[in-house]
Amino acid sequence: MGPTDHILLTTTAILDSVIEAVTRRSITRGSDAEKTFINNLRKGVPAIVPGTLNTAAVIDQVAQALADVFSSAWDKHSHEVCITKHSQPWWDDEYDRSLSQYKLKKSHKNWLLFRRAVKAAK
Repeated sequence: MGPTDHILLTTTAILDSVIEAVTRRSITRGSDAEKTFINNLRKGVPAIVPGTLNTAAVIDQVAQALADVFSSAWDKHSHEVCITKHSQPWWDDEYDRSLSQYKLKKSHKNWLLFRRAVKAAK
């Protein structure tokens, strides 16, 4: 047989082993950590007294002070989350408990309860 006269149009590349999980910091919406984060900002930002912003150096100092307030509050109240291809933004402890109940008892009723909770959340 001679060389093919067909041109390759598609290629499948399996990347599961190459793609690594991504981590980032997050604060859960509506949590106590979010409330204390906002309270820290409410206290920290007004404490920065810029005076007159008449030079570039003063503006840089105020901008750095603001960045420091936000950064320290974020680092203090956020937690690290790992984002994978299986991550779900709606998943929380309630769904984890209901899935654990299903795995423990293996009953159809627990599976339906878990599925209803997931469907309502989505």
